[in-house]
Amino acid sequence: MKHELLRKLSPTPRPAWIWLETIGISALALGSGVLLSPNDPLFVHAEFPWTWFAPILLALRYGALPGVAAAGLILCAWLSGLQFGLTTEAAFPKLYFLGGLLATLLCGEYAGLWRVRVRRVQEVNGYIDHRLEDLTQRLYLQRLSHDRLEQSLINKPVTLRDALQKLRVFILEHAHADEPLPAAQQFLSFLAQFCQLEVASLHLMDGRKTPRAALAASVGGASELLRDDSLVNFALENQVLSHIQHLEGDQTALSRYLLVAPIRTSLSQTRGLLAVERMPFFALNEETLQTLTVLLAYYADHLIAAEAAIPVREILPDCPELFAEEVLKLARIERDTGIPSHIVALSFGRSPKQKDGYALVQRMQRSLDLVWELEEGEVKIMLTLMPLAGPQAVQGYLSRIEAALQDQFGVDFVAARIKPHHSSVGGGHAPLLVQDIVTTARINR
Repeated sequence: MKHELLRKLSPTPRPAWIWLETIGISALALGSGVLLSPNDPLFVHAEFPWTWFAPILLALRYGALPGVAAAGLILCAWLSGLQFGLTTEAAFPKLYFLGGLLATLLCGEYAGLWRVRVRRVQEVNGYIDHRLEDLTQRLYLQRLSHDRLEQSLINKPVTLRDALQKLRVFILEHAHADEPLPAAQQFLSFLAQFCQLEVASLHLMDGRKTPRAALAASVGGASELLRDDSLVNFALENQVLSHIQHLEGDQTALSRYLLVAPIRTSLSQTRGLLAVERMPFFALNEETLQTLTVLLAYYADHLIAAEAAIPVREILPDCPELFAEEVLKLARIERDTGIPSHIVALSFGRSPKQKDGYALVQRMQRSLDLVWELEEGEVKIMLTLMPLAGPQAVQGYLSRIEAALQDQFGVDFVAARIKPHHSSVGGGHAPLLVQDIVTTARINR
């Protein structure tokens, strides 16, 4: 019980100087009383008990326990004064000590409450300072990241999707050109701009593994192809995009080229060869290699797009030619590089609200996406081909549509009776995948 009382009076350890100050202030108060009022040094019979200023001051400053200790010293002084005849009355002044002790305890309680509040404020301020410092560090790192991203965008000002869209535009402009490599110079110039190729060339093929030395297109003053170059032979033998790190030993130093890539269709036909002699050191990275693989595969499959799209047109005669061709190109890209593309199907009815929803979705189509619209009786199906879009992009697309429906009509997909379906184009045989998602959209309607 005693230890519990001490714990409440003094919840935290106190340094020795507090106790020295307690003794010093108490002694100063008692000494002042002896000098000012020798007959009543404790001011027991005075109009105001000035001696109790010492315990009250200590209690306000340090808490209840130092104040009680000072009160104990006053009690000891009274007993000593009584023993040495400094007081005139022998009766113990109960109310004097009781009132002083209560005032001291009240001041100690007040000091303790405010000490807790101050400590809480200090902890909150400490936490805020820590969070502010952490936020400052994060903002600094974000600024560094932003500067690096800005520098990267200066060197490569468009994204892969933008590049694919631009590539699609000028490929369609030369769709009927009767050439082995249509728009070869425009295509190589585009690759040079997007992938930072400084010296590069395109070459036609006389056979599967026999490229022509002559230039079909060039940038940066490229010279004729060295057909016996080790990197050229490695790329043609393996039929994959190859760079200097694929070579071993002395072959690395003897090769003129940094990167060689066959222009190979999904029907295993090699139509040309890209040879890169010089490019910035930091540009030769995994991202650039993947980008080159995507663009070369897209360009190569354009050369056989009409032929490759025949199976899709046979299964789905109503499928637009461009839609079927893009599905096959993107399916090949997903198989070769792992970059997914998706088809999203939305089924609508003929009610006025669903017609409005259909028109709303039409207005929300992205420029890169291709849309195929089907009508069968009371059902309208909109198929959206989303190039280079993963599952998160699909979910974001559907979420934006649902949010727009909520804003415009106050309904979600369920209330509007709009049923979304989606599938990756690279998950199997492309023609059958398109047929499956169309069939699923029809049945689930």
